[in-house]
Amino acid sequence: MITAIHIILPNPAEITYNPERPEPYRRKMKYVTASRDGKVKIWNAFTMNLETNGVITVVKDIWVTCINYMTMSERLVAGSANRMISFYDLKSTQNHIPTSRIEGLVGIPLCLEYYRWPENNNDQNLETLLIGDDLGICHMYTIKAKDWHICTFKIEEQEKQKKTKIDEKGEKITVGSSEPMVKRSVEPMVCHKERTIAEYKAKTDEIFNQNEEKKKQDRKNLNKN
Repeated sequence: MITAIHIILPNPAEITYNPERPEPYRRKMKYVTASRDGKVKIWNAFTMNLETNGVITVVKDIWVTCINYMTMSERLVAGSANRMISFYDLKSTQNHIPTSRIEGLVGIPLCLEYYRWPENNNDQNLETLLIGDDLGICHMYTIKAKDWHICTFKIEEQEKQKKTKIDEKGEKITVGSSEPMVKRSVEPMVCHKERTIAEYKAKTDEIFNQNEEKKKQDRKNLNKN
């Protein structure tokens, strides 16, 4: 059962809509659907067929409750009933692997809204993501860095064990491949959260130190008078 639908329009820098020849534009459009089985599917808007690697399993058998697309970061955003927000790079050949996640939300995300800030705004904001949950709370994430979504996956290489056995002729032979096996862990995907907390702490410390310096200067000026 479909729980959400979103339309991804082509990048205006790549192609613009021509009413006389709409086909090239529609071929680059995408329909994204979310469902109760934990999957997100990407469809070509012209052919209505699934895109290559067009099925993403966010969390198996857990409702995907809402989806959206961040046009600047070029990330698909999916909220799920296990209180998690996942981000995907649809241009990647491994688009089924999230580039980042927001985990441990208090409520279940039910709706997502996205705003792309104008260039050279006074606050130097790039994007804002609004998340509404089942508790009636609206969470706002304002992004100021272009590389906010980059997280390092833990990659481990393990050699497959070589096994030997005796063949029919009584000779020892090696069974199994010695090619490295890459194991990807999707556990440490809250690095952007830790980074945000660290940046917030650094900023508050900076403000505190500035206030302390101002107090010292005020006391010096008072003593001079």
